[in-house]
Amino acid sequence: MVPFDSRTPFTTSGFRVGSAAVTTRGFNENDCIETVDFINEVLSSPDNQGAIDSVRKRINDKMSNYPLFKM
Repeated sequence: MVPFDSRTPFTTSGFRVGSAAVTTRGFNENDCIETVDFINEVLSSPDNQGAIDSVRKRINDKMSNYPLFKM
């Protein structure tokens, strides 16, 4: 269940974000907080293509510092 949700666990009403993939890439607590801020920005303005494009660019820039595989 989603904490504090009044709906039953059988009704989809939210989403969870796992941290295993990003911590494997080297994220720390502050990086995860920033990621939540990115998600919040897009969810707060789902029809604002400028905001979506801006978040996409910032995420891509950030993730360039956290490669999937170290060479």
